[in-house]
Amino acid sequence: MPEISQNAIKATNGTGTAISLTPSSNTCTANITNNLSNRNLIINGAMQVNQRQSTAGLDDFNVVTGAMYTLDRWEGVGTSSFDWDSARIKQVSDSPDEFSNSLRVDIGNTETPGAGQNGLVRTKIEAQDLQHLAYGTSSAKTCTLSFWVRSNKTGTYCVQIQQRDADKHLLYEYSISSSNTWEKKTITFSGNTSDAITNDNGVGFQIAFHLACHSDDHESATTSWAANSGGAHKATSNQVNLWDHADNVWYLTGVQLEVSDYATDFEMRSYGDELARCQRYCYSPDGNDNSYQYFVYCMAMGNGGNAKGVMYLPTTMRTKPTVTQTHGTNQFTAQQGGSTDTMAWSGIWASASGKTSVWVEWSGMDSNYNDKPVLVYRDDNKGNLLFTAEL
Repeated sequence: MPEISQNAIKATNGTGTAISLTPSSNTCTANITNNLSNRNLIINGAMQVNQRQSTAGLDDFNVVTGAMYTLDRWEGVGTSSFDWDSARIKQVSDSPDEFSNSLRVDIGNTETPGAGQNGLVRTKIEAQDLQHLAYGTSSAKTCTLSFWVRSNKTGTYCVQIQQRDADKHLLYEYSISSSNTWEKKTITFSGNTSDAITNDNGVGFQIAFHLACHSDDHESATTSWAANSGGAHKATSNQVNLWDHADNVWYLTGVQLEVSDYATDFEMRSYGDELARCQRYCYSPDGNDNSYQYFVYCMAMGNGGNAKGVMYLPTTMRTKPTVTQTHGTNQFTAQQGGSTDTMAWSGIWASASGKTSVWVEWSGMDSNYNDKPVLVYRDDNKGNLLFTAEL
């Protein structure tokens, strides 16, 4: 019988050992870790979930300045008052064949970053979800970041990986070689053996995709964990300025971070699974439904026409959420029997609210409803609420 005499069999797309052989004991060990589910540490890497778009009544997002969450778990950022001007972020269907959606940045007007200014898109990973990386020990894990990008502007772009509580980062360059063509990029980096990741619900990793950067924040690419200096966001001097032409666009999807020394196929999760993960940080009761939406049964109180009730959240949120009405006033309706009356959103009863349920309150209801149970709902495409507990 033919035999193969080898000490190990390696994967063709990386340096990792797929099967290790031990001739002395006639045994073999198969490394199947990368075939298991839950290996992608990025939430909404396929850009499927976009709760804010429907909740805020928006078709896209205008970041303007500062930081703004757009598609779930993804922020558009303009540091040091860098103005995105008319640039927008939008969920679109243009994507590689195996994906349904991508995040698109449309520039609109030209801008030149001033001193200390950057334009970027970023995501954050909760620290307690990174404990298996064993940072701060000699066993710190090697990870691989992979993603799909497309742009009409070719050239060099930067990705910055930050370990926030250690105030350290890595900085890598990647190139978009062909205009308007989807390209897959892969970055493999070693673990930080010096600094542990705090086991809490704060920021563990922050991954920033740079689109423009002033020379004040230029530094050389670094593949070893280095201290942040003179500001959190850095890019190399080769970083393009996506804002140098009004027609420029940039797309991103298929973002995966995994414990591995090479990139595996993207872990496809169901929409329901991805939505549930996103709802730890953001919850929109209406989802993508812009029709009438029933919120909660309340008790109408005898003190000025207020209605109070408990809303149960679909999952445990990261912290006690902030609740905001995203647009409109007096857009909620109280129904008692066959009678209805409009009400205004008042806020939450903070001391009685937590990470799994929230006491909510409306005001301005007719006194005839006092001391009676009422059903509260929002009118068609009006009065949306957003519960947020973002990193």
